[in-house]
Amino acid sequence: MVGQAGNSPVMRIDIDYDPSRIAGNKKRWDAAFALSVADRPPVSWGAAPRLMLGRRGSNFHKFFDDPVDQLTELVLNYKWQVENLPGDLVTDLNLTIQPQFENASNANAFGSPTLWGDTEPPQAMRAVESIDQVVAFRPPAMETTLWGRMIEYYHAMKRWLDDGNIEITMRGEPVRIDLQLHTGGESPFCIATDLIGSDIYQWILEYPDEMLRFFEITTDHVLSVERDMREIAGLPAKGRWFLTDDTAQIISAEDYREFVVPFSGRIYDELTSKREERIMHLCGRHVHLYDALVNDLRIAGIWGMGSPNKPEEVRDGIGGKIWMIGNLDPVLLCSGPREHIVAETRRLLDALLPCGGLIVGDGYNLVPETPIENLQLVVDTVREYCGAAV
Repeated sequence: MVGQAGNSPVMRIDIDYDPSRIAGNKKRWDAAFALSVADRPPVSWGAAPRLMLGRRGSNFHKFFDDPVDQLTELVLNYKWQVENLPGDLVTDLNLTIQPQFENASNANAFGSPTLWGDTEPPQAMRAVESIDQVVAFRPPAMETTLWGRMIEYYHAMKRWLDDGNIEITMRGEPVRIDLQLHTGGESPFCIATDLIGSDIYQWILEYPDEMLRFFEITTDHVLSVERDMREIAGLPAKGRWFLTDDTAQIISAEDYREFVVPFSGRIYDELTSKREERIMHLCGRHVHLYDALVNDLRIAGIWGMGSPNKPEEVRDGIGGKIWMIGNLDPVLLCSGPREHIVAETRRLLDALLPCGGLIVGDGYNLVPETPIENLQLVVDTVREYCGAAV
């Protein structure tokens, strides 16, 4: 249901974090984005709702069922993250929030049924069973999908914020909420994989023309709705765009250029205005795609560098060409042993720190049971390696 703002007292949330650290954090991030390094690389973690909700004693039912509840849950997630995870996350006194249904929203927008649960993120279920369905495919009406619900949630959140129902501070300093609205970053290939399942890898070889047309339809719809959402939220027509090709990294570089680059590239072309705004997320092993990523898609950075890529391979393939966040094995960070965490952190620094553009983190994202002491060990190792102050 869509919640309504009421006459309840103003919700006040203070985040226990020293604002004087913000300038140093921002200096580190700015240096990394410029393919350089400040006193040390920043450290940042892939902390998803499944981790933060569980640690806070909340659940996905509350997170998804009501727009005002979702907004407050997002604020409380951010508070928990800032107060508990060591690193350099905070770079200003702004908190960006947007309605979200995690990775299920884009697939659902193209007809995928969604499996819901209280303790796990929603799952997109297969919706296309044959190539005949691919040929006949048309996206459902946007209003009947999670994209439509995201727009409803945006309006409800905005009314609640405009009515002054919440005040956020950081040790007394006001924090501004920046409410946005976006479709989500899954690429046409990634969306199609949710709809089709593993048959997609066979179908692109057996029915290339039909699949290319399918990707074209998907791309058209993503762009159309994204433009509408940006207009609703008063956002610029072009700006930073996070795209994920998470299901395409296992195909060959040749197939990636045929079935992914034209469509991911078109999304970048129409939603960004400069290379610095082109950001990719890639889990899994993808060293064979570096030339296509850098020279065809012209990305500026990878947010969430998958741990199967060895630091030395990353250095030799894209070191000094783009910035990158991640690479440390999430299972190692969760289970240890501690000496291996230190060794792998130092290995990452040995290989990639000289290239510039490194943000140390997991690849990708944190296992919910990860001990915070293991994350602190990474931060301490980075500081010791670089001789940097806290």
